[in-house]
Amino acid sequence: MWGTAFAVMQMRHTKPDFRNGTAMNDAGSREHLLAELTELRQQLANTERPQQGEAVWHSLIAHTPVFVLILDRDHRIRYINRTDPGVMPQEILGRILDDFGTADYRGAVHERLDRVFQTGEPDVVEGSAAHPDGAIRWYEAHIGPIFEGNRLTALSIIAIDTTARKQAEEALRQSHEELRAIYNGITDGLVIFDIQAMKPLRINAAFSRMLGYSEQELGSLPPTQMHRREDFPRIQEHFEAVVRGRVLFFEGMPMLRKNGELLYADVTSARITWEDRPCVISFFHDVTERKRAQEALERERRTLEHLFRSSDHERQLIAYDIHDGLTQFLAGAIMQFDTFTHLKHRKPKEAERAFEAGITMLRQGHSEARRLINGVRPPILDEAGIVAAISHLIHEHREARGPKIEFHAEVEFDRLVAIQENAIYRIVQEGLTNACKYSRSDRVRIEIVQVADRIRIEVQDWGVGFELNKIGEDSFGLEGIRERTRLLGGRSTIQSAPGNGTHIAVELPLAIREDYQ
Repeated sequence: MWGTAFAVMQMRHTKPDFRNGTAMNDAGSREHLLAELTELRQQLANTERPQQGEAVWHSLIAHTPVFVLILDRDHRIRYINRTDPGVMPQEILGRILDDFGTADYRGAVHERLDRVFQTGEPDVVEGSAAHPDGAIRWYEAHIGPIFEGNRLTALSIIAIDTTARKQAEEALRQSHEELRAIYNGITDGLVIFDIQAMKPLRINAAFSRMLGYSEQELGSLPPTQMHRREDFPRIQEHFEAVVRGRVLFFEGMPMLRKNGELLYADVTSARITWEDRPCVISFFHDVTERKRAQEALERERRTLEHLFRSSDHERQLIAYDIHDGLTQFLAGAIMQFDTFTHLKHRKPKEAERAFEAGITMLRQGHSEARRLINGVRPPILDEAGIVAAISHLIHEHREARGPKIEFHAEVEFDRLVAIQENAIYRIVQEGLTNACKYSRSDRVRIEIVQVADRIRIEVQDWGVGFELNKIGEDSFGLEGIRERTRLLGGRSTIQSAPGNGTHIAVELPLAIREDYQ
């Protein structure tokens, strides 16, 4: 009876309804298979020789790769076309279908079976069932009504084993999750750029944080906001080479953050196919700190080179002063004393004059020596401190009948460490010398003011001024002010323009001598 019923069963819908199931990538092929089975079943049911048609149908069903079952209203299995290896049909027939499903699957299948019995509408359900060997296998079950006349007497189930597909989907899902975790977790920026559309397709969070833009902002950001115009040629050359298929590394690519700051990134780029589109994938590693360290190292190298040159220059000037001044006085004194020795017995008066001339030259040499010492490091700086040393320096310039010099000091400390006192003295000395020698100003103002834990030094004149950008590297004075300030952890500004005088301002952190605290 059931074989005949199965051969002539009529399903109200020949196409399976996926509204309660899950449409997979191979749904089209399964739907096609079900449609062919239904059509063949109808053709066999209408054959002129029903017994022959039923035999053909049973042969076909027995060899189809899917499981075909017939259930009665009690959900008992009355027919099954085939079983797994090692399982006899007698072990299956007569048992309730719920016995073979997992707990979650049993509830879902039971509800769907009752619904088809009540409505006569076919349904699709997907779930897992326990295999006889204990393994869990996944099936997609297409449930259809079987009618005898107008009465719904049984259900047909065509079950397709989807275990392999499920395992592949799970492996793919895990791969996607791992890739997403890597994609979102890496600290380097990552951009996938569509070559044809000339716009980014994917931008990770690290790249957004790197530049300070949101992903939406970066998607429509023009290159002029991400790069300086002078860097365009090199970046364009890099991009075009990658498009041609080369894998390239761009060391220290300059980029602009949203706030206008400049950053540097090492960029590795390659051409890929993404979602069937030709694209370029680029990884951005922020090397701004490394770049700054390299630049600082280069500045230090230039500073040391400048200091060496400045030191050589100062030694050369001192050598000239000693040669043209002190040495000449000493050489003259020696000559006078030699003359005295030669004439003291024969010509006493001439010998006495030579002796007095020698003494005069020794005194002049002594004065010259003191001047040289004051120029290098005045003793008053070690004896009385920076304020007294600057006052003494100003007094010397006033005696030279130069411009009027104003000096204002407002400090609380007594003494600073020797290196800072010497640096402040040199800064004031250089600024004052330039003002008196070159500015032609009739007035110069010098200020030393303590503000909390910092000291500010200013030297200003109202003379002819000069163009700062025309000062060469051999201008040891102004460059020396900058470098001394920087090496002591301070900051300096030098402002000047033709006709507007010169203003030198230096600010240093205080370094008070411990024995004076």
